[in-house]
Amino acid sequence: MIVENLLCSTKSYENLCEILKKEVRVIECDLRRFGFHGLYRKKKNDRGSIYIEESLTIEKKKEYLFEEYAHHLTSSGNILDQSTLESRVQETIARNKALDMSITIDNIQSYLKNGVADYKEIASHLGFTAEYVEKGILRLIQKQIDISEYRRMEIANYGN
Repeated sequence: MIVENLLCSTKSYENLCEILKKEVRVIECDLRRFGFHGLYRKKKNDRGSIYIEESLTIEKKKEYLFEEYAHHLTSSGNILDQSTLESRVQETIARNKALDMSITIDNIQSYLKNGVADYKEIASHLGFTAEYVEKGILRLIQKQIDISEYRRMEIANYGN
C-alpha cells in the first residue's frame, strides 16, 4: 500500500495518479451516463481500477481519486446499491478513510499558523473544494471527540 505517499495532499491530481498507478489503474472516462463521478472496480485476479469522470474540475477529480482509492483499501463486493445497510456502511468507511488521507491535522495546523483560516483559501492551497476541506475539518473534530470520549470512558472504568 502506498497510503504514506498520499498523506501529503498538497500533491497535484496528476502526481497522485502517478503514485497510485503503481498499485491500481486510474482511468478518466465519461461516467455521466452511469450517474457516477467516480467508481472503483476490482475483478477476480485483478489489481483494480479507479474510474474518474473526465469532465470534473481538477479539484473534484482529486477528491474522487482519494475516495475511490479508499474503496480500494476498504471495500469488498458490489456496493453500488446503497439501499442496503452494509453498502452504506462501506461507503461511509471509504469516505472517512479518504478524508483521513487527504485532510490531515498537520495540513490544517500549518495553514492556521501561517494565518490562513478560511476554508476557501486552505482548499486553494490543498487543491480541493472548500466543501471538501470543511468535511475534512469536521472529520478531524469528530475523531478528536471520539478519542476524548474513549479516554473519558477508560478513566471512568479504571479501577472497576
